Order: sequence, then structure tokens, then C-alpha cells
Amino acid sequence: MKSPTKNIEAKDKKRIIWAVDPLQSPQEAKKIFLEIKTWAKRLNCQIQPVAVFSQSTDDYYIKLTTLRDKGIESFAYKTLNAYLKKANVKNLLPSHVVYSRSLSSREMAVTLSEYAEKTNASFIFANTRAKKTWNPFRLGGFSETLVATSRVPVLLLNQSAVTTNRVSSILFPTNFSRESKTALESLAMIAKPLKSKIVLFNQVENPNLFVPSYAEFSMAVDWASMQKDAEKATAKDLNKMADQIRSGGVKCESIVQRQKKSLAKEILELASKQNVDLIALSSHQGRLSQALLGGTARDILLQAKCPVLVFHRPRPARSQLKAQTDRTVPQNKARKEATIETPQVTT
Repeated sequence: MKSPTKNIEAKDKKRIIWAVDPLQSPQEAKKIFLEIKTWAKRLNCQIQPVAVFSQSTDDYYIKLTTLRDKGIESFAYKTLNAYLKKANVKNLLPSHVVYSRSLSSREMAVTLSEYAEKTNASFIFANTRAKKTWNPFRLGGFSETLVATSRVPVLLLNQSAVTTNRVSSILFPTNFSRESKTALESLAMIAKPLKSKIVLFNQVENPNLFVPSYAEFSMAVDWASMQKDAEKATAKDLNKMADQIRSGGVKCESIVQRQKKSLAKEILELASKQNVDLIALSSHQGRLSQALLGGTARDILLQAKCPVLVFHRPRPARSQLKAQTDRTVPQNKARKEATIETPQVTT
């Protein structure tokens, strides 16, 4: 079956990929669609619904519905389109199905993120059915892996988030890292067409008030003065970042706050106080992040009352990693052979 999206995969098209989960209720899909629609209108993007199917999943459903003779791909498209029709969502690009090699949540998320990158999507919009949980290792298999590994920015909506028809203000916590500054540049390009204000935030940590090995030194230090100096320095740096954003035609303000609670709680409370419509985060990538997100990011994604946008530092694609591995293996083999052939000199 020929893909109905072949004509829209050109890289000059601006698209938001909607990661559709056919197992969710049509009412939930409608809620998500209304949020995506706001973003698409403001950013002049089109919405493309995309679902991830696996061979195992298809075989299971095809056996139940006796559609094996019609083919896996045909069944997958019919299932997705029937779901969208039931949700009563309109004005979408033709739906698309991508295939995962297994039922693994990680594999399915990586498959979707690679499709998004390949077709030059602007965002991936997904949601998680996971609720606030005691388990620090669980946000939701597919959603967490997608957020942790995608090179395309991911906009996540949790169950408690309230949809809005505007994006007037965006909260961006920063730690002044290179990744954070790069993410802020990308966010400014998003905020400008949205006519949104960016609120920069940094939490100044409390100093260590007791140093066991240097008790006398600790008592002699004016910690209050040090804290005040740290806040002033942070405010100065944050104002510089705000000035750079304002110079690009985007409204921006900065907030520095002394640590009183955990970073996640202060970000969530500030988001509520400022009544922001979006929280944007810069998250690191790596082997560990593919297994679980950092505690602060996870807590925000689970508890935020508004959508959360996550930026990542670009990572090598799977094909690039394979090419690097192919180059590395012969080099290691050559080193090993050279080591074996080196004669030993005895004295």
C-alpha cells in the first residue's frame, strides 16, 4: 500500500506530528487535538497524525478481526483513520503509520522520533497517561523515552494539564549551561510568532552552612553576604540573557529566587503564580537519560498544569552511530594486531 503522506514529506513543509495512541478514548484525543490546533494556528503549521504499529500488534488484532488477507499496512491505516473519525477531528494532513521492529516502548518511541527528524517536523506532540507516582523510575514507557531521546522538540501534555487557546507566556528555567542557552535560542524563535512573553527563572541554591573539616572557617564566613552576592551575580547574568531575547523582538523578563523548596516545586509554583501557558525545559541526553529522566524534569512533566516543551541537544542518529561503530571496529582490530605483532625486548 502506498503511503498517503508521500506528498507531504518534503522538508519545506512545517508540521506538528501528533503521536496518536488509538488505545486512548476518543474524548481524550479531542482534548489533545484542541491543544495542538492552537499551536498549529499560531506557528502556521499543519498537523499530521502518526501512529506507531508493530508486527506483533498487527498480528494480534488481525487475528481477532479476520483482516489478515487485507495486509498489515492496510489494517493499520484503517484502524488509525477509524479512530480519528470517531474522535471527530478535522482539517488534518493524511494520517501516517510507522512500524516498529518490536513491542518495546523504547523501540516504538525511537521509531517515531526518527520519522519526525527524517521528515523535518517542527514538533512532536504527545501525552502521557501516567499520573503522579511514588515510583521515581516511571513516567510512562513510550512518553518518557520519546522525551528523553527525540532530537525534535517534544510537547507533552499530562492528564492534569489544562488546555488553553492561547500561549501568551512561557516559563523557561535555566542553569546557564550551553545546552540551556541553545534551547533558549530555539524557544525565542517559537515565541516570536506566538507573540509570547518568555519568563526566565533561576534558583540560587543555599550555601553549605556547615563544613565539618573547617568548622572555625565556617563560623567566620558571612554566609548571608555571600548569598546576597550570589543572587546579585545571578540576576545580572539572567538580565543579560533577557536583553538578548528582547533584542530579537521577543518580550522577556527574569526572576531570581533563593532556594526554599526543591527546584521542581518552585518551578511548578512559579508557573501557577505567573499563570504561564507553557513550561519549556532543556534536558540532557545520554545513556542514562534514555532509561529515565532527571528527577526535576520528571516531576514537572507529571505535575505541570500546562503543556511542557522539552528541548534536547542534538545527538547522532542511529545510522550515524552505526557508521561510527563500523569505523571504530577495524581501528580497534588493527591496534590489537599491532600489539600482538610487536616483538618483546628482553634484557
